[in-house]
Amino acid sequence: LLDELDGDWPSAPVAPTTHRLAEAPFWRRRRAGNATLLWVESPHAWDVPAILRFGGWNSCPPAHVHVAMLKRWSDRFGASLVGLTRDRLEVEVKRRPRSRGEALALAREHFLYCEELVLTEHESLPALAASLLASDVWSFRWD
Repeated sequence: LLDELDGDWPSAPVAPTTHRLAEAPFWRRRRAGNATLLWVESPHAWDVPAILRFGGWNSCPPAHVHVAMLKRWSDRFGASLVGLTRDRLEVEVKRRPRSRGEALALAREHFLYCEELVLTEHESLPALAASLLASDVWSFRWD
């Protein structure tokens, strides 16, 4: 499947990803029911999915996979978990990939972690990679 998602680099500039959780329209947040904000004390943001036992349903990886990926991305890109809902996880990054090659390798990691990222939100791995070069926010969603 990874080979099928390879393609040409986008010819047009790619808009950066923004915080989808914080920017959801009020009516959408309200329609979903009452929201609960939870403060989780932890020395590292990357271990929050384990503390909350997030994941392990449908295509969403189990908590230990979230922890491993967030730790890896924290070390490499300064990524920090900033939002978590029942089906979405968002991170903010301090250091974007520096080259197309690094961005393509990261896009493959993102795809293996969350297939829906490419299958429903981006048309190809190069499109996702171009987005990673332009964005300080990475958003993942599982059904």
